[in-house]
Amino acid sequence: MNIREFAAYCDVSPATISRYFSGSASMSPELNERIRRSVQKTGYQPSAKYQRRKSGLLEPIVTVIPYLHHRFQLDILSELQKYCDELERSMLILCYHEKQEPSVCLTRIRALSPAGVVLLHEGGDTLFYKSLSDLRIPLVVCSGLSATRQVSSVRIDDLAAAYDGANYLLRLGHRNIGIISDKAEAIGSGSQRIMGCRKALADAGLALPEENIAYAWYSFEDGYRGMETLLGRNLGITAAFVFSDEMAAGAMACLHDHGVKTPDDISVLGFDNGSQALETRPALSTVAQPVEQIARRSIDKLLEPGGQNVESITLPHTIAIRESCRKL
Repeated sequence: MNIREFAAYCDVSPATISRYFSGSASMSPELNERIRRSVQKTGYQPSAKYQRRKSGLLEPIVTVIPYLHHRFQLDILSELQKYCDELERSMLILCYHEKQEPSVCLTRIRALSPAGVVLLHEGGDTLFYKSLSDLRIPLVVCSGLSATRQVSSVRIDDLAAAYDGANYLLRLGHRNIGIISDKAEAIGSGSQRIMGCRKALADAGLALPEENIAYAWYSFEDGYRGMETLLGRNLGITAAFVFSDEMAAGAMACLHDHGVKTPDDISVLGFDNGSQALETRPALSTVAQPVEQIARRSIDKLLEPGGQNVESITLPHTIAIRESCRKL
């Protein structure tokens, strides 16, 4: 029940209930005891939104993330937190992925009454998206496409970014290029990036055979296994385009363990330009996503005045050239 319904149950005004929960000393002991017993009987508690309003706090931003070990997502999470601090809003993190029961996450979001929800994953359960929309809380998919295309998103153009990355390798003289991609779901970034690579190679009169693609996830270990798969196929590749810096670091470790030098024997191009790109040796050349701008525009979209219009915001990408790719 809301505060008005509870006040009616107690046969007092909502203002009296407000004074009770604020600890007002002006309330008589008899009335205080009557409301206390009603709280005990009904289990009523003021909503999170009401309590924040009374204390003068701004509504928080809730960020829903599937896992807390993907480096690029943690980089975005860090930028989201920095911007929330600037706006004097707290940021709350909820972990949810498709193998979990969605009602648990939805119940928590409803109880928090946030200013908006940032979804740090794409695709996913369309019923979960619809249930979030039904809560009438502003939503935005950060660094990805929404499953229904009926939720705002802030991202780069993955197809164009992969096209430019593959073109960079082509300009260096590479013609036999291996790909390590995440699962190529219909709406996911992996399928968009594979399409971009195919288009770049086709424009150069080349094909991208399916055997040149190794499918993995986003982890260091999966990048390692993906490169082992490509090496095991004896394709003679001279470059690998790896669709995350974390996987690229794993791929480079695999090359090192197999006595293959980067970039002398095989060049490696990553994707994201997150914090890990500067930790590899040689330093990783990579397709750069504007992490800070993606995070800030996502929150700005949630908090825009006058209600939220569904919008897909595309930000520019670049190529960060370092040491892991060489010209043939």
